[in-house]
Amino acid sequence: MLSNHYSMTYAAKNNWLVLIMVMLAGVLIRQFFILKHKGKINFAWPTAGVACLGVVAFMIAPQPRPQVASNAAGDAANAVSFVKVQEIINTRCVQCHAEQPKMMPTAAKGIKLDSVDGIKAHAQLIYQQAVQQKAMPLGNVTQITDDERALLGQWFEGGAKTTN
Repeated sequence: MLSNHYSMTYAAKNNWLVLIMVMLAGVLIRQFFILKHKGKINFAWPTAGVACLGVVAFMIAPQPRPQVASNAAGDAANAVSFVKVQEIINTRCVQCHAEQPKMMPTAAKGIKLDSVDGIKAHAQLIYQQAVQQKAMPLGNVTQITDDERALLGQWFEGGAKTTN
């Protein structure tokens, strides 16, 4: 259930450790209830379980990025070309998110990214899913790179312009 609903757990750098900690928390909390039904109440078990979940929350929390002073000349020089963004999306996303996707019968979640209008309409979701959470492409089946994710992030943070 974790992998389907909480992408931050499996997209985390140490996802294997996150899984172990969540399982350990479950064991500790379950042990408390087993003992409670036998008449032995010991709050050390659930406290340790909650502590494990706290460690997991710390591990998967987004890292703050340093603030960079912006200037118009620097922003123009760092602007990402929409042609490059469209190339990344066509290579990494359109297999599932198109009018006629290659990997499934219909566009996943009804999101179609095979047009400029589709990309513009879903820019926020592209940023959230592909850049921030790294949940898309699902299982990284199309092998999107961190550099490509960074370019998508720069494009969105620069205003998600669809013209150059």
